[in-house]
Amino acid sequence: AASQCPRPPQFEPQAWSPPQTAATPIQLAVVALGDGPRTLCVIATDEAGNQQDPPSTLSWVQDTTANALRFSGLPSAISNAKSLNVGVAADEAGTYRYIVQSGNTCSATNLANALKRAITTNTTKIIYNMPLADGTYTLCASFTDTAGNEQNNPAGPTSYTWQKDTVAPIAILSETPPKETTEQGVNAKVSGNDVIDYQWSIIGGVVSCSSAVYGAFSPVATRLVVNAGGPGIKILCIKARDTAGNVQTSPSTYQWTLKAPQPPIAIIESSAPFSPTGNTTWSMVIGGVRVVSSQQALIYSQTSNCTTGVTYGAFTAVGSPLRINDGAADGFRTLCLRGRDTFGSVQLSPTIHRWLKITGAPLAESPAVFGTVTRGAAAGTTQNLILSRTSPEKPAENVSVKVCQLAPATGRVTNCKTAVVALAVNVANKNLNFTGITGGNWVIIVLPPQGRGRVEPLAFKK
Repeated sequence: AASQCPRPPQFEPQAWSPPQTAATPIQLAVVALGDGPRTLCVIATDEAGNQQDPPSTLSWVQDTTANALRFSGLPSAISNAKSLNVGVAADEAGTYRYIVQSGNTCSATNLANALKRAITTNTTKIIYNMPLADGTYTLCASFTDTAGNEQNNPAGPTSYTWQKDTVAPIAILSETPPKETTEQGVNAKVSGNDVIDYQWSIIGGVVSCSSAVYGAFSPVATRLVVNAGGPGIKILCIKARDTAGNVQTSPSTYQWTLKAPQPPIAIIESSAPFSPTGNTTWSMVIGGVRVVSSQQALIYSQTSNCTTGVTYGAFTAVGSPLRINDGAADGFRTLCLRGRDTFGSVQLSPTIHRWLKITGAPLAESPAVFGTVTRGAAAGTTQNLILSRTSPEKPAENVSVKVCQLAPATGRVTNCKTAVVALAVNVANKNLNFTGITGGNWVIIVLPPQGRGRVEPLAFKK
């Protein structure tokens, strides 16, 4: 505006140019101090010396440079993208050119010959279908503003270089299970050229990965640690992914057979009941090789085989103590145990542990004499014995009689011959014969019923 002009030359001569004739064009160079608004002020003077007031003005914007383009939505440095959808933006109105070429440089000639396109909004897009071949590519773009300034002179074009890679990687499996094994655990290693992560699936009973369901991707530095499940044919399916995001189409596979091992055997690892005992409570630790759970049955018997007529409880994890509260009457106990492994195999022959529970006062043996035993006639290796019952009471009862040889070196009894003598009511004497009594030292041992007294052992030499 005229108000922006300096005062007339007579007041501020240093701000004005020297006088020049009206027919002479005004030659202006680019004004220094950067781009921006400019105003030309002109004061005319006629032949009489009259001076124009106010001055005439001409205003414009000085613009000598173009701002650089900005890209958005670029592909990754290594990408499998087969097309571009890149945003283009600038800070002022204008047009742009772009080219995509192989290599990592921009051709100024090709860019200058490219079609000009208008930048309409900040959502202007470069849509471009990439060549089929993989390799290095560069996107080059140059902006021209409305003043005609070209970005590529002197700033140079906006560019971006990346690697196009559409070839899927191949996973390599190592440290896999043996072709036949009883171990359920898998601890395999996955590797491969340009493999950054992988996904896996284990299928049982088939030899194809067509039905595989894959999980999330795991970093290639992470080993594949997994339980393969129950016995049978197993196939491990692996798909690798590379830096560009390509995923292996046909999985890498490994097949093996998982065999069930022999059934486990449960054992009492600590705090097993001892015999005889007065304890009524027990807390045992059950374990065993490959035993993950166990079941048990407590039988009030000295002879149970833990199979016939035995009902076992539910399986419990081996980490839980086995507690027994024994409130039953005194007598023998048989604890039956069966272990189970991770395959579900159950122990075939139960583990048997027996003990005698005695909580009452000890039974005192009668000091009374039950009777005597004497030798009768001998005929060869047959020895006759006479058992005499001298106790006042003579009920019907059974008496165990043993004739045992004394070992010369140790004096211990050996080679015992046993007979059970049935005594009827009021019978005082009983004859019995033992055969096979050869030369040597022997001892006769009579065991009356408990509480009926004792019989002194009789030693003899034949």
